[in-house]
Amino acid sequence: MVVADDDPAFRQALAALLAEEDDFILVAEVADGEQAVTATAEHRADAVLVDARMPHGGADLVRALASLDHRPAVVGLSGNADAATWTGMLRAGAAGYLLKTAVAGDLAVLLRRCMRGELIVTVPGAAEVLRRLLESAA
Repeated sequence: MVVADDDPAFRQALAALLAEEDDFILVAEVADGEQAVTATAEHRADAVLVDARMPHGGADLVRALASLDHRPAVVGLSGNADAATWTGMLRAGAAGYLLKTAVAGDLAVLLRRCMRGELIVTVPGAAEVLRRLLESAA
């Protein structure tokens, strides 16, 4: 797993939390999207936890990671609940979008679910936004 967040303290806290899980192997901690792509490709990481608002992040980063030949699960993690941000990341191929304030002790469980192919969004009101998007696309 690669953890990508431009806040060093938060990145280290995530790494420490994930290190407690036997089934997660943290291969890199990085501070921007370019480093995330490089580390993910180099280590063939099966999952990448990315801050939506870090430098070179967001939907463009998700697209770059999703285009890697081994197709890692990309999960957005942010304090931003803006619908345009999280729907943009999902459209780009993210397996989930988790609010930093909404995951608490559930991060490992939510990541496992995303890695199994479940679409997880912990943004309040997300179901209604998704319903409206689907209705407008029909």
